[in-house]
Amino acid sequence: MTENPKLARCALARARPLATTSSGESWQDFATAFNRLLTAFELWVRTRVEWQRDVCVSTFLFRTTLKDEEKKMFRIGKSLVTLSLLGVITIALAPTAGKASTAGDISYLNVLNTSPLWADSASYHACNVVNVSTSTVSVSIELIEAGGGVINSVTNAAIAAGTSYELLEASGNGFARCRFTLQDNPAVIRANLTIFRPVSGTFQTYATSEAR
Repeated sequence: MTENPKLARCALARARPLATTSSGESWQDFATAFNRLLTAFELWVRTRVEWQRDVCVSTFLFRTTLKDEEKKMFRIGKSLVTLSLLGVITIALAPTAGKASTAGDISYLNVLNTSPLWADSASYHACNVVNVSTSTVSVSIELIEAGGGVINSVTNAAIAAGTSYELLEASGNGFARCRFTLQDNPAVIRANLTIFRPVSGTFQTYATSEAR
């Protein structure tokens, strides 16, 4: 019996696996393209994960650095405050010998000076101090000429509570000032330099300078 060529070819085609797609491309090419697509997708996913990780790490490092900078600025601020306080204390306790025209001034806390006033031969300088506290105060008083020489002085004059003391010169000697030194708070006394002129048994006041 003669075999039909068309039926033989159909049977052979059914027996062999398909080697091409409907568009004419081989299944091997399709698999290769699909694997490439999967590889590209896997690479994209991996890149995305690494990017997110880098962002997290960068954020953590930024926050850590910011906290470190805040701590550093806080330490600097404390140092500046400490230096400022030390500066105030140093100024308050600094000696004042350089502020006075003559040696002997100890500090602002226990030395008072008046401004210099003029007195001629018909008048005189008088350093006056009164104790306004409730106990005896020891005060050293100096009458100092313009050139820095001491015209007259008294050391540790004991001034009872509520009483006063006067240190004066025989006659005017040009410009002079008074300096009052005490170990107590200067607030316990009131002191000044006064120019007096004797007139017919009385004393006229020409000028006064308060000690400070």
